[in-house]
Amino acid sequence: MARRVPGRPIADPHTGSSPASKRICLALVDSDLCGWQAEFDLQPLAANQREKCMAAIVSVLKAARQDLSLYARSRNRSPSLWLTGTTMICFVSTGSMYFLAPILSTYIDSKSLSKFLYILSIMNLITPLCLIGLDTALLKLDNAGTALASAWRHAVFAICVSGVAGAILDSAIMDQGNDKPIMPILSIIMALICILRLITSILKLEGRTEQAVVTGSIMPALLLVLLSYRWPSDIKSAAELFYIYAAAFALCITYGSLILVSRSINFKSVAQKIGRQQLVYFGFFSVSLVANESIDRVVLGTFGNVDDVARFAVISAIANLSLLGHVCISQIFPPVIAQMFRRGDYRSLQSVLFASSAFGTTIFVVSAASSFVFAPSLEGLFGWSKLEWLTFGVLMVGNFINVSTGLCGFLLNMTGLERFALCINIISVAINTTVSIILVPAFGVLGVAIATTSAIIIANILMLITSVIKHRLVSGVLFVFAGYGFLSTSSSSNSK
Repeated sequence: MARRVPGRPIADPHTGSSPASKRICLALVDSDLCGWQAEFDLQPLAANQREKCMAAIVSVLKAARQDLSLYARSRNRSPSLWLTGTTMICFVSTGSMYFLAPILSTYIDSKSLSKFLYILSIMNLITPLCLIGLDTALLKLDNAGTALASAWRHAVFAICVSGVAGAILDSAIMDQGNDKPIMPILSIIMALICILRLITSILKLEGRTEQAVVTGSIMPALLLVLLSYRWPSDIKSAAELFYIYAAAFALCITYGSLILVSRSINFKSVAQKIGRQQLVYFGFFSVSLVANESIDRVVLGTFGNVDDVARFAVISAIANLSLLGHVCISQIFPPVIAQMFRRGDYRSLQSVLFASSAFGTTIFVVSAASSFVFAPSLEGLFGWSKLEWLTFGVLMVGNFINVSTGLCGFLLNMTGLERFALCINIISVAINTTVSIILVPAFGVLGVAIATTSAIIIANILMLITSVIKHRLVSGVLFVFAGYGFLSTSSSSNSK
């Protein structure tokens, strides 16, 4: 390895040139746009600009400068060190809090745990903003904003940690009256989920999408293990046992089918160069998503009762179990949408939108029915004896609207309308926050559920209207007949 001379950049051992003049190839693979890749040439930059680029790297990641230059010399190595490193930092910082939660629950009471969940929700809001700041500092590395793409990916990972799995895990620790040692098994399962998320992200960064889908699909199986841990002691009949394992088998079959479908998709065919403006929209869109995910608990703990934070986490976790099929579909079809849109095959794209929406809605109906049947048992699993059916029903209505409208949000992001998706999501966050502040003092948990559902309905309707006006494409089974009315004119208007 070449030795570094003070005052000089590290030289390439083969050519002796500075890595700042090399072509840098960074893999920009996120949870939705698998296979995107961008190349940037720093050769045309002036000498002072190249020095500023290197200075920006040193000021943010001084310890990783030598390894970063090694990655910069190689055009075939992906991902770069700082891209992988910041991903690991994100996982360790966010996942470790959930890993420590059940351990802490052994020593502190449930009221203190509620406050812990409240603080955790605030940190979920702050973490993506800090990552945006870090990546913005690294923006000087090139002229196309590659660093902001990692901010989008980090925020998506934060959602995954604080979403359905996180809500189930951080609310399960509230069960203090177990006759089984649930805390050790809970810690192990949470550690496995965090490790799997890390492995999945690295596989996606390396472009091995099929393996990433497989590792990502293992997590629902771990959740089933967690949920079924106490069921045998609560089951009253053989019929209930049969329904439980039938639902688990159906869920495994669903995920297996989706994995097989994903193997036939050429994700790399949608590779394209990404511009700075698009990445900016993606980055701040991700921040708004995280805000929508955590703002309800923050408002509930600030303007209401902090003890209700854990109760709402339990109710929303049970309701969000019905979204597992929709979440998996949303990870598979966006690259297909982008590919068909770039080819101009709008009729096939409309068919894909309808098919994915119908498939997701069918899974939702089955899983929602199961959620209603087993909701009381799941509520008892988390330590409460009475389920707030009204709050649960309101959240299920929002989930139904979210699933039945299809991939309308992804349709905007995959077809060049990221700016509209960002604006709509900001409106959704504003509605969610405002309605929560108004209703929480009077209605508590129910007020947060109403605010969340209202924001979901308005956001999805606005996205549907935008996709119809801009592309004459309709997503969602509820609008299938209206969509076919637009098909006759979509191909001619979009091809112009």
